[in-house]
Amino acid sequence: MRTISPQIARRLAISAQRLTGPRPSPNADGMLELFRDLRCVQIDPIRAVERTELLVLWSRLGKFDPAVLEQLLWQDKTLFEYWAHCASIVLTEDYPIFRHQMARHAEKYPQDQEWVETNGAQRDHIYARLHAVGAQSTAAFDDLIE
Repeated sequence: MRTISPQIARRLAISAQRLTGPRPSPNADGMLELFRDLRCVQIDPIRAVERTELLVLWSRLGKFDPAVLEQLLWQDKTLFEYWAHCASIVLTEDYPIFRHQMARHAEKYPQDQEWVETNGAQRDHIYARLHAVGAQSTAAFDDLIE
């Protein structure tokens, strides 16, 4: 077994998290390179400064266009949101890693699928409204509450 000093261990951790060294390009290819190194970027909707995932990307890419992340998520679909260890953005190429976890969740919580099936019309209405109007706050859907 090889032993390393705490100082080397710290340097390795910082380097592996892409917090030092050359930055990837702040474009789609550079962002995917970063996701391939990190494998997972946590999402936190509560923000004091900015959304967590954007802060993580900014600290590693520098100035970048958040629309690139949106494109990778929603048009290119090379990234997707999933409850990896918490709400996260992960690589679509890693989907096979999460498939087992998704199946276990479905077995453990069948009521989730039952709710989706029972509320299919409501779900379709929400999707249609989001598609037609775009992102909205939850308050915009108060008319759907029974």
